[in-house]
Amino acid sequence: MPCKYGEEICRFQAFNIGLYDKDGKLVEKVENVALDKTEVTKIPAMNGKPATAAVLLNCDDWGFGHFILDDETIKVFEQSLGNVASKIDRAVIIGQVTAMMKQIEFPATKLPQFLK
Repeated sequence: MPCKYGEEICRFQAFNIGLYDKDGKLVEKVENVALDKTEVTKIPAMNGKPATAAVLLNCDDWGFGHFILDDETIKVFEQSLGNVASKIDRAVIIGQVTAMMKQIEFPATKLPQFLK
């Protein structure tokens, strides 16, 4: 539900995408991805990129929103969060997992696996 005093407009949003390997190492960063005001945002900069083990939306904590991790990305970071070189990205991952837990999209019992 919109805020009582909020403006009902979609503001420009941009974020970075981090592409990680199975060991939690950053392979590549796609920067300044603009979010379209549509149901699906096409990202031409991702065309031709090889598939990576994990994808971190909002890499570098640029954007504002509810970003979730897919199951494969969760598996990678459960095993290798300590290998993520960027402290900001580690905080983003933990924040996304915590937000998913609050929305019942991630079981709270698995949180210690991330934090060990």
